[in-house]
Amino acid sequence: MTEPPAAPAISRRALISAAVAVAGLAAVGIPAALQLTAPTDTPAAARTLFAGRGGKLLTPLLSSRPFSVAHRGGSNDWPEMSLQAYTHSAKLGVNALEISLARTVDGVWFGLHDETLDRTSATVNFVAAEHTWAEVSSYRISAAVAAARTSAAPNSSAQTSSDPALADPGQSAAGQSAAQPYLRFTELVSAFGSTHTIFVDPKFVAPRHYPELLELMAQGVDAPRESFVAKSLGTDQNWGPAARAKGFHTFGFYYVSRGDATLDSLAATHGRWDLLGMQFDAGEAAWARIESLGKPVIGHIVSDRPEARAALSHGAVGLIVSGVREVLGATPPATP
Repeated sequence: MTEPPAAPAISRRALISAAVAVAGLAAVGIPAALQLTAPTDTPAAARTLFAGRGGKLLTPLLSSRPFSVAHRGGSNDWPEMSLQAYTHSAKLGVNALEISLARTVDGVWFGLHDETLDRTSATVNFVAAEHTWAEVSSYRISAAVAAARTSAAPNSSAQTSSDPALADPGQSAAGQSAAQPYLRFTELVSAFGSTHTIFVDPKFVAPRHYPELLELMAQGVDAPRESFVAKSLGTDQNWGPAARAKGFHTFGFYYVSRGDATLDSLAATHGRWDLLGMQFDAGEAAWARIESLGKPVIGHIVSDRPEARAALSHGAVGLIVSGVREVLGATPPATP
């Protein structure tokens, strides 16, 4: 399998300077919409530079420094993984999109990070895999309960957690929009699969269903291996290899707080992934370990400019962004 294009030779010092000075960013060719200046200091042209035309398929995405990926469509800004979220992120110029997927009992894949709808729709023990799409689609991703949400741990094996070390930093009170419908994967692909790279992360779905998902990915667009990246926790042993066997690029992300970013763990697992991810605040030692593997590293999950600067200062080539409006420094579209 062809490895992703190598990152341009940009020094760590240049990246650190870039994260704190607009002039430094311009000097290394970083897009204006990601120059991390305060909105009041950013010219209107820069704020809207990528509006409607910021999407990138995989090859140009990997050639961009840094690139942006909307975490669940912008989970700090709009009801997560709703069409509204993805549409607004695209209008703000985000380069790529990310989605977690569940599968209903009748075989419909849709955006959901958890095993149940409880966090996003205030249901009680509503396990998505035990219900039909008709039943799921009768609920809404509710902004009304956003402030009280307890996010799932950032992995594929735990539903919720009160342990701060396992809390998902990408989800906060995103309750500025009206409740939104759940989104089928095919709808997302139809809307953005030809313009944006989509990072695909199936959650709480048995590996026996992966061929079905891979078939959807293969049939949904003209150039599927340019449109999709298979994403999962770095220690996952199923989704990444299954997708790579079909020619898709893969992305494995790591959390120091989970203990999966140790030297031994990285050595044992990084070979499954073309791209690697590290939490933005992991610290210099963890970033040095993962960068020593020689693969592009994406910083996750950043909600604001200080977090983005932290990831960039460590050498991240891209950012998985929950606070799209804050990090891109762009004027948000009107929210219906």
